[in-house]
Parts: sequence; structure tokens; C-alpha cells
Amino acid sequence: MQIVEGGTERYLSTFAALNAIQLNNSTNSQHINVAIHDSARMLVAPNIIEQCIRKLDEFQAVTTGTYTTDTIVHINNNNIIQNIPQRNTLRAVQTPQCFHLNTIAKAYLIAMDDTNLQVTDDCGIIVKYMPHIPVAVVIAQEPNHKLTTPDDIVVMEALMRAKQVRNA
Repeated sequence: MQIVEGGTERYLSTFAALNAIQLNNSTNSQHINVAIHDSARMLVAPNIIEQCIRKLDEFQAVTTGTYTTDTIVHINNNNIIQNIPQRNTLRAVQTPQCFHLNTIAKAYLIAMDDTNLQVTDDCGIIVKYMPHIPVAVVIAQEPNHKLTTPDDIVVMEALMRAKQVRNA
């Protein structure tokens, strides 16, 4: 096991981890799969991770997502709605995200040369810099909530209590 210091941005943390993995596995990197998970999603169900990893048999890149029940809008710089996409074409993307190591490493090498790099997750690196690689979405059937605000603590506690009741 190796602990790798994270970066100031998520993509820098991932890049550091990918470099460490490649250094430790330089002879066989084409047969290695990696799973990247956000520690703020601490209640991820093991079956979600398993589904993402299994999907790597078919795809080089996989993410987790949920259906959205909200209407999502595109706006301009003045907060004026420009477009309203159909909900059935939208997914709220989460982690885990899984990749063939050689695919995500190559995408990151390309991305790190971009002086205007702006992405919010690792699949975004694939979509932006290797658009010919399809990214599959595994639908999370169980709560995979992210702890980012104080209000999320209440939600997480309720989810943990509900899980305890189901498992009792």
C-alpha cells in the first residue's frame, strides 16, 4: 500500500495517484483497472463498486450516476435560461469511476498539457480529451450521497439509521 499526497484540485490528486500506480506497475499497466472514489461518498454500496468494475469488461471508462428528478437548465452569464435538456437524457454523475489504467493515464497526460484545464471529475477528462472513448454509466440503485455541506450530515445520519434498521 502506498499513500500519495493529494493536490489542490481533484484532478491533481488523481494524476498523482495514477503516476504512483504506473511507477509501481510499469511492466503490466495495460491489464490494470483503477477505481477512483470520492471519500465524501462514504456510504457507497459495495454492489455499486462491483457493477462499475464488471462494466470494465465492456468499456474502458465507467461512471456511476443517478436519474435526475429536477429540471436542469443551461444558462448564460446573465442567469438567463438558454436551453432545457430533456430529463431522460440526464444523469447526475457520482463516484466510483473506473477505468482501464492505460486509458485514464493517457487522457491525463493529454489534459495536463492544457493550460486551461477545467474539469470536475475523472470521466470529464476522458470525455474532453479522448472523446472517441465511450464512458458507460452504471445507475446507482442505492443512496450514494455526498457529504459536502453541514445539511448533508443530517441526510447521512438518516441514511445510516435507515440502513441499520434494514440490516437489523
